[in-house]
Amino acid sequence: MLKKTMEQPTTSDETSNCKWIPKELALDWVALPSIRFRYQAYLDFSGSVNYISYVKGAGSALEVKLQRDI
Repeated sequence: MLKKTMEQPTTSDETSNCKWIPKELALDWVALPSIRFRYQAYLDFSGSVNYISYVKGAGSALEVKLQRDI
């Protein structure tokens, strides 16, 4: 998550497409459940550390083993 510091984001050797989107719509662009889950935790940040232990199952399944604030 970046703060907008320039008019247009630019592509690079590692990123073929980029654009500014509202924070509220960011999860609409994330397909993988594990990344989506971690990004949701980032968006929900309340000031404390959110410890999450999970395993990725077959395919795109995600199993949370433990989640707590530290």
